Amino acid sequence: MKTTSALNVISKAVLSLLSVAMVSCTMSSSVEDLASDSGGATSISLESKSDGSGSLISSINISVNDTATIYAIERSEAGAYIQNREVSWVLNGGIGSLNIQSNGKSAVYTGSSIGTAQIKVTSGDFQSTVSVTVSAQAAPRLDVRWWIDC
Repeated sequence: MKTTSALNVISKAVLSLLSVAMVSCTMSSSVEDLASDSGGATSISLESKSDGSGSLISSINISVNDTATIYAIERSEAGAYIQNREVSWVLNGGIGSLNIQSNGKSAVYTGSSIGTAQIKVTSGDFQSTVSVTVSAQAAPRLDVRWWIDC
């Protein structure tokens, strides 16, 4: 009798643990799972606002010491905004710096010298690239007026 009740207690404990483990596995979901549940993400684009209401950025043209803020936006096949997505950022070209923000969801590019570069973002199978051109700052305009006092 004691052996049967000990086995029942152990069996109930194991079943309880399995139930908890199954609930935990069912409750956890990755960003990719959520994206596919909402219509399937098909692209990552670089845009000017984090909420998907900004403009698509295909190239950046700035002057030395100027900055540009870029957001990684995930969109569905139909082009609907899904989320401001965490991505990996890579800067190719030594004409500036890229300061990653918001856990990889955005970055601030600062131009430091004249030239061209590329910013590439990747997340899983998704990637996007933007070209960067940094030019000289415009010279300040000097307005000289001559006054002749007679």
